[in-house]
Amino acid sequence: MLEHAYYSVISPEGCAGILWKIANEETKPRAADALKLTSRDLARLGVIDDIIKEPLGGAHRDPTAWPTR
Repeated sequence: MLEHAYYSVISPEGCAGILWKIANEETKPRAADALKLTSRDLARLGVIDDIIKEPLGGAHRDPTAWPTR
C-alpha cells in the first residue's frame, strides 16, 4: 500500500453519520481514528503486507521518482 493512501469500506463522514447521527467537524475526525484507515494502522493490524514509501509530495507529483512493483 502506498504510504499516504488510505483504505476503508466507508468514509469517515458515513461512519460518523451512523455512529453519532451527525457528521460534523467533531465527529468526522473521531470516526476516521476509529476506522484505522491509514497504511500504518493497516500494517499494524496485519491487513496489508507492506508500505511503499512515496517521494516528497506524494507519488502523483513525480511518478518516475519511485519504483513500480
